Amino acid sequence: MSRIFIFTCLFFSFFACNTEEIDTEETPIGSSKSGVVATTSDYELMGSFTLSSIENTNNLLLTLNENYVASTELPGLYVYLTNDANSVTNALSLGPVEVFSGAHNYIIENVNLTDYTYLLYWCEPFSVKVGGGDIE
Repeated sequence: MSRIFIFTCLFFSFFACNTEEIDTEETPIGSSKSGVVATTSDYELMGSFTLSSIENTNNLLLTLNENYVASTELPGLYVYLTNDANSVTNALSLGPVEVFSGAHNYIIENVNLTDYTYLLYWCEPFSVKVGGGDIE
């Protein structure tokens, strides 16, 4: 019985840590917009980003560049696409922030490049804006 438990733990540990990388050089990119994330709080949050359509799909690629930094002290930090720079009402959640520095990507399905005008960072536990940037 203990061998099955150990095997199960090892199996799930391997797959839980195995994340798929997005090869941006192999992804066919169409039109793009960009912006700069800036903090609106006492916490560090900054960096530039590009939002690009992925050719032959209805998907977007959000690329946060190498200069991106977010404080790890922020509780419950989430990222959204929105048209209201101060609210998550009618916003599209991209999920909790899991990378706090350096370049990384999000694939956003079934969204057009013109659907949203702002990238918003939001503290879920306190329902407060932490920062963001215009998508231009």
